[in-house]
Amino acid sequence: SDVYKRQGINRVCILPITNNLMQSSRREIKAKSVSGLPATPAALTKVTTNLFKIGLSTSNYIHVYSVSFENAVAIEFTALRRKYIDSKREEVKKIFKKYVFIGPTLFSTHDTGSSVVKLDTNDPQVRVVFKKASMLSIDDINSKDDAKAQTATLFLNFIVRTLSRSSGLTPFNAIGRFLIMGDAQKIENNHLKIVSGYKATIKPCEIGILLGIDFTPCIISERTVYQELKKLEGRPDYRKKAREMFTRKSVSTLYGKRRAYFIDDIVFDKNPDTHKFSVNGEKMKEGTEADGEKVSVSEYMLKRYGIKIKNKIQPLLLHRVYEKGLPENSVYLVPELCTLTGIPDDVLKNGFVMRKITNDTKPRPNQRMGKVATLLDVFSGKKELKKEETKSRALSPKDFLKGWNLQINPVPIEVSVRIAPGVKVTIGNKQTLDGYRKDYIKQKIFNPLHIDRWMIVYHENNSEKVRDFVEFIRKKGAVFGIEVKAPIFEVTRTYSCDEFKDAINKHLKKGEKFQIVVCILSEKSQSDYAEMKSWTMTRSNSVITQMIKEKTLKDTRGHNFSYPNILLQMNAKMGAELWRVNQTPGIPQQTLIIGIDTASGEVGKYVGVAATLGPNFSSYYTKVLKVNESEEIRGSVGVLVHGALDSFSRSHKVYPKLIVVYRDGIGVGQKVEVFEPEYKGILKTLEEKSPKTKLIYAIISKKHNIRFFERHNEKMLENPRPGTIISTDIVDRKKHEFLIMSHFVRVGSTSPTKIQIIHGFDAMPQTNFENLTNSMCYGYDNWQGPMYLSLIHISEPTRPLYISYAVFCLKKKKKKK
Repeated sequence: SDVYKRQGINRVCILPITNNLMQSSRREIKAKSVSGLPATPAALTKVTTNLFKIGLSTSNYIHVYSVSFENAVAIEFTALRRKYIDSKREEVKKIFKKYVFIGPTLFSTHDTGSSVVKLDTNDPQVRVVFKKASMLSIDDINSKDDAKAQTATLFLNFIVRTLSRSSGLTPFNAIGRFLIMGDAQKIENNHLKIVSGYKATIKPCEIGILLGIDFTPCIISERTVYQELKKLEGRPDYRKKAREMFTRKSVSTLYGKRRAYFIDDIVFDKNPDTHKFSVNGEKMKEGTEADGEKVSVSEYMLKRYGIKIKNKIQPLLLHRVYEKGLPENSVYLVPELCTLTGIPDDVLKNGFVMRKITNDTKPRPNQRMGKVATLLDVFSGKKELKKEETKSRALSPKDFLKGWNLQINPVPIEVSVRIAPGVKVTIGNKQTLDGYRKDYIKQKIFNPLHIDRWMIVYHENNSEKVRDFVEFIRKKGAVFGIEVKAPIFEVTRTYSCDEFKDAINKHLKKGEKFQIVVCILSEKSQSDYAEMKSWTMTRSNSVITQMIKEKTLKDTRGHNFSYPNILLQMNAKMGAELWRVNQTPGIPQQTLIIGIDTASGEVGKYVGVAATLGPNFSSYYTKVLKVNESEEIRGSVGVLVHGALDSFSRSHKVYPKLIVVYRDGIGVGQKVEVFEPEYKGILKTLEEKSPKTKLIYAIISKKHNIRFFERHNEKMLENPRPGTIISTDIVDRKKHEFLIMSHFVRVGSTSPTKIQIIHGFDAMPQTNFENLTNSMCYGYDNWQGPMYLSLIHISEPTRPLYISYAVFCLKKKKKKK
């Protein structure tokens, strides 16, 4: 009661815990705080989501049949199973009326009246057996029975994909993502178009199975890769420039499901006629089956898609496929049938064009939900796509849903959220209550470090600007409490990265050590930054660096803001504490927080950690390791955590009571089971060093399409406040997870971060863990407000070797899709 009174809550209503409340309350009931403090309450409010109820009409059922094959060798390929079913399509239709075949399961609206149905095929040795497994009702779809929910999710995901295609939408890349090819806006003079798109997927949640719809536009080039290659022909460095232009870029095919691929290389010694490969169990356009037959790329495209390749003398684009336990596989793509996706480098520099792209691809909450409502109107038959957008279809979306006795409620789901308590940040001798560091460039920083051994490398054209920059930060350092001595100046004659590396190497070979090295890079090259960062951070004697674009030096109007920020970043990378985020209530003083991330680049795979060393989580231990195989990451994590544990014990003279691990680097569709060896390795280390230490292991995901917004009135939606947390209703009922709005945006709509605890969910109340996670969003050194998790989000690292600093550089080099 004292805790609630301190929060200003005078009345507390005690409710009996019913079955409905048990699911969302179980974590709080089971949990015991390590520190003995109760969870901290906070304000509650409601938000509107982009989730909708989907289900069967009352008193209707979907009948589920398992499909097996008698007297047959194990049939592993879905295409081969479908081959046997399709060979008896008319007979299957007579038995099951309306049906759909998904993997080893058949769904039908018709009850055959028999538990087992056997059907002969054209192959005398194979007989198909349909065995009734279950029935799905509207209650089953909202059931908390995991088996029924999994079956319903499988069925409804297929229905949503088929519904989208019947509405005239074109499948694109990821499962559940579709484009409206007729709804495209051209970007003049850039050969680009912005195509409206949606992602629609089924999500099993605490309140039932829901349909999530998000607006996901795509930027596609109007020119094919072949047309771009033709522009380069005739140059002496044609092959080199072609590889620079397309390697590590994303392309989309112009056929089939318009899949997107990362290009690993361009193969000039092969063409569509000369390269042949084996095709297994695929249905060809002409109705023939290719089973083990070797065909050329030209023959395959003609037989499978009815596309005749015009230019036979063109190189092939190579995409490498890596699957665990399988040898490396290669996919060869035809340039004239592919187009680039994403924003080209030259367009990124054009501020006018980027503003237009931003306005069209990042709608505000009201606009985004309006787009979602438009798609729902298409599904319900209230609205149709334009004639030029619609492909020929046998059934309208409305009739398709009616045929399966399904309905979608167009009213978005509203859920209760919790607003985390305000975060206190101390800077100098002042403390802010909302976490925003106003006027921070005028304050003495918390724990500065003097800069007396540093070097600056720059092109000779920037000599005067560099001298002004050094003089400015030496004077500004006095305001922050940082003594900045004169650096070593290294002048280059070109902007070549090799010459910059030679200038740095010249001093390192002599055994000279620097606190930090500053490089002034050309504003014309987009790749120099990643190349220099990768080189300095992945070498054996790694160097802390600060990269500055020369246009920053030329923009004299922004020096009063940009130069102090650069100085603060430099000091932070060296290990200084710029400010402190006050400790979260309910968290033990001896708490070690660790961020882990991984990435792959052209120079290998890396795993890195950043670990806190103080109670205010503002001093860090960091380490990056290079690994050869994905399996080595698991062992490397144990080594890295071992080092963090030792550093903590040296700093505090005691081992931590609690370790919290935030694991980033989660791929789309990646199962959490792959992380089990990682946290088990950490537990093994703890058994040896500190058996009483408790571990919380959580994984971070930003690749999902759940969004939620605050409703100010019936017509007005706004982005939710930072610190908004959802831990009930729309989270997965089988997992210990929550959604947190960890940042704010000035443009477009915010996207929450999903946190899933896969070990140690009973180590503390989940509310305290949510508050801790929110506090970790305020420690970023280059922003005066909340960001994505500052310890584990590596988009903008500023600490010394800050959580996989090299990993960040590799991701920049890898390029975004």
